[in-house]
Amino acid sequence: MLTRYLRFIAFAAFAALAFSLPVGAHHVGDGTAASAAAAGDPRAVDVTLTGTIEELVVVDRVNDAIHRYPLLRQSDGRTVALRGDAIQTLGVGAQVGVTGSRTGVAFTVYRVDALGYGEKIAPASATTSVQVEGRFMVAHSDEFATGTSQFNYQVIDAGGSASEIVMPFLPGQLGTGMQVIVNGNAAASGAIVAGQITIQAMPSAGGIGGAVISAAPVTTNYLVIPVKFPTNASAPWTYGADPFTAATLNGAVFGPAPTNNVKAYYNEVSYGQQLLGGVVADNGSGGFLLANVATPPCSNYTAIGTAAENAAIARGYNVASYSAILYVFNNVPGCGWSGLAYVGFARAWSNNTTNLLVIAHELGHNFGLLHAGSLLCTGATIGCGAAGTVAEYGDPFSTMGNNHAGHFDATQKSILGWIAGSEVQTHSGGTVTYTLSPIETGGQPAYAVRIPTTNANRTYWIEYRQPTGLFDAFITPPSFPNSGAQIRIEYPFEKSSGSDDTEILDMTPATSGNFNDAALLAGAPAFVDATTNVSINVISATPGATGLLTVQVSTSAGAATTTTLASSLNPSTSGVSVTFTATVTGSAPTGSVNFTDG
Repeated sequence: MLTRYLRFIAFAAFAALAFSLPVGAHHVGDGTAASAAAAGDPRAVDVTLTGTIEELVVVDRVNDAIHRYPLLRQSDGRTVALRGDAIQTLGVGAQVGVTGSRTGVAFTVYRVDALGYGEKIAPASATTSVQVEGRFMVAHSDEFATGTSQFNYQVIDAGGSASEIVMPFLPGQLGTGMQVIVNGNAAASGAIVAGQITIQAMPSAGGIGGAVISAAPVTTNYLVIPVKFPTNASAPWTYGADPFTAATLNGAVFGPAPTNNVKAYYNEVSYGQQLLGGVVADNGSGGFLLANVATPPCSNYTAIGTAAENAAIARGYNVASYSAILYVFNNVPGCGWSGLAYVGFARAWSNNTTNLLVIAHELGHNFGLLHAGSLLCTGATIGCGAAGTVAEYGDPFSTMGNNHAGHFDATQKSILGWIAGSEVQTHSGGTVTYTLSPIETGGQPAYAVRIPTTNANRTYWIEYRQPTGLFDAFITPPSFPNSGAQIRIEYPFEKSSGSDDTEILDMTPATSGNFNDAALLAGAPAFVDATTNVSINVISATPGATGLLTVQVSTSAGAATTTTLASSLNPSTSGVSVTFTATVTGSAPTGSVNFTDG
């Protein structure tokens, strides 16, 4: 159970940032302007930011490691995470201008200009140093109308109090349920601007922060609590009308079958391995429970949850007997999101809706998934680098996208353990023909082909989708051509935006921006990635639940290389010169090797 849960951490991670700033690092320049540009960098420059170099430190006592992440604090107090070879000589406190472009939650730096030294730019909202200890929690809010999302971080102490943690990104070492100590500055809002996070222990198997994913089949029992708040805080409180009944909510979540409800969704997409149980609470008359506190702001979602639980307890529900809770709330102003959920812990919030896509999506976060995105390369399929566009919710075939409540893709089903390792065929080289069954049909021998490449940020997955069952029935031509292979890349990516597990590729780039026809159809020219020597050719595709996809994958022999590192003196002592040697083996390797600290 824990191993499968920890897989989520790797996907939520921002591994591309993971290098260590050297202790006592040399600064670029000495009070005068200097440049550190990557030689021959062909990428277009987008913008220049100025500010003070800071760092977020993660002390991992479990694995006896320290990770330092460079940040740029701007004059308005906003912080952005930095990455790129050009920043590796920077030290904390340097006043710099960085030129580059934003990639996901990071700013990729192509050039650094030293602006001199002086007092560090202090966070505008920071006041005093503070420390909090408890369980680290990762929540994710989704605004489907605008296609935007946001990570939210908390530490919940032994008494159950939650402290909001401010970070510009999620370090790869952190995940829901870890026992941590956070040191930072207290902002005027009450949140803690993190400077150092110490990991004391990994998540426990149960209790708050415990993983909800366990050996299948498993039944996760949700208590669904519809709650509304007073429209004014002065007695006598008055309440608005319920937007829907508890019975309507019960039908949306639990059924009955065979309707398009959340329970039926998880039963179908997991091949009966992830079952949902539970009840919908009501006020005794089939309506929403009434909270006995003033309406909290929507940003305080934990207060909404606490009020809902207290209202349910007052009605006689044994909240503690449920391993999972879905809070459905009404008339809370200021919400910029449709749903919110912890990632890897079974607490979810629905903002005034019974929508299948919203609730199934948020429960997907509970079980450890991130989003299903898309990569758009104008006029091409992949390899557009900084010019490409990533849509965080861009996959129209997955519930973790923002279009249809379709099946999770094969990568995500593999993350959740619904597809076994033996049902994913990894291409190890040469030319091989594979036969795949539709991912909608349970009990099949092979669902996907995984293709590692010479680019660590470009691993392909091939799968077959058919209009089978309740939830993929929409995948029908002409709108959704289905007689071919869907091809995605898995995290980590060359270009990212937000938080995705996968990015679907458009195999028909001539219809730019339309991922409904993303499949590589049988009889179409093979997809060729010349930079990694990968070729994918769909030989045939037969329709239906028992249909088969035949696909040929080729990779050039000897394309992969192996790099080893050796030290001339190990161990070494301070002040003694050490030579590091990198040896690259393979078939006529080309390129360069960068030596970095960390």
